[in-house]
Amino acid sequence: MRFALLKRICLFFQAFIRSGADAKDPKYRLGVGIVLVNKGGKIFVGKRINKKHSQWQMPQGGVDFYSQKPEPFAQAAWRELWEEVGVKNQCQLVARTKNAYRYDFPYFNLWKLRFKGQKQVWYGFIFLGSDKDINLEATDYPEFGSWKWIERQELMSSCAFFKHSLYTKVLEELWPFITDALHSKNFLNPFDGKEPVCSEKS
Repeated sequence: MRFALLKRICLFFQAFIRSGADAKDPKYRLGVGIVLVNKGGKIFVGKRINKKHSQWQMPQGGVDFYSQKPEPFAQAAWRELWEEVGVKNQCQLVARTKNAYRYDFPYFNLWKLRFKGQKQVWYGFIFLGSDKDINLEATDYPEFGSWKWIERQELMSSCAFFKHSLYTKVLEELWPFITDALHSKNFLNPFDGKEPVCSEKS
């Protein structure tokens, strides 16, 4: 138990060091979020591992910075999809938000030593595999301890209160593209492929 705790603390500080912010918004950690929807139109949510009061949430994570250069947003989204859900080849990218969305941390945590909250670009994916393909332990350091598919209308009653506004805005923007993709035989990428420009690490 003690070794597992030390390992998680070490992993946190590794992520802390790799994280960065947009120079114009230095109080917010730059990251990505993922709306993963199955063929039945249900949304993937998970609960963080080893947290007593963890609530359901969609996958998300920080953009890594190396040598002051940020990881491309799309690359970060695919990486987080693999690290948190254990899938990649079974998914089709269909949408990306035009802008980044912010939310504030509602209470003190270690991230608040550096950031006020998070600023995220969100991606919409269609999951084409089967439930047995989902593997929360695909990496040595799993993020989620449990998962499920929920209807869109269930999301707000399941997620943390401070993400209600964020999730509402993200789904308003991405859901029409996701719905179109679900009803199309040929999934089309509705954006031009250009990634949002991120300033250097602050």
